[in-house]
Amino acid sequence: MIVLNVRITPLNYVEYYKKCLLRDPKLDITQFTYKKLDFKFDVSELASVIGADLDNGKLEDNKWAILQNNPIKYKSLLMPILEPIVSYLEEEIYSSYIFIDKVHIYRSIPLQKRVASSLYHYDNFPPTVLKTMVYLTDTLTDDFGPIEFCKGFLAKPTRSGADCWYPPVNNSRIDDSVANTYEREKVYGSAGEAVLFYPNNVHRASLPTGSNYRDVINISTRPTHDKNERYKYIRGFEAYGSPLINPEDR
Repeated sequence: MIVLNVRITPLNYVEYYKKCLLRDPKLDITQFTYKKLDFKFDVSELASVIGADLDNGKLEDNKWAILQNNPIKYKSLLMPILEPIVSYLEEEIYSSYIFIDKVHIYRSIPLQKRVASSLYHYDNFPPTVLKTMVYLTDTLTDDFGPIEFCKGFLAKPTRSGADCWYPPVNNSRIDDSVANTYEREKVYGSAGEAVLFYPNNVHRASLPTGSNYRDVINISTRPTHDKNERYKYIRGFEAYGSPLINPEDR
């Protein structure tokens, strides 16, 4: 009997997404950029609870924001926000079931020098991952640090699956001289408003000024073939913040 030594490579993120599709997609999510959504959530209680916790947090070395690493703590207050966002993304964006991979909660504060995510960058996430940022504090002027995008500047990720998973050039930071060749747009919003974006659209967190700050929930989503997996958000700020190499892993 001849035994062939066959290496089985897991599906990459795009291949897995095609497997998850329930119907023809309405758009190519790998070419999505960003848009402000038509949601206006009542986040008053959630913002108060999270805000009190962030008030007691501290800025760690080389960080750009105060982090809250335990999103499960707020599950009952998060679900009225997560459920309509998931339904919208499944129907209008992905055309598949989706999985909440992470719920990042943090506060942007004034800094003397731009570091990390306050620099122009892309997240180097696999190409079927999208993020939805919900403002917990009014972010209506530059003084409160709105998110800023380079229009049409879609970086190619170096993480797309087991056959392509390696560090990006310059840690995915983009020099100002390059970013400034693109039209840039800041997306403002009241507390409870949300912006959906492709994390490889080059962007940065604007810096609040004076005593101002910006609290947000940042929800990472990716496709799944299992409807029951929708709300299994079990990880916060782990190393690098990237999804796992195999799109079927949780």
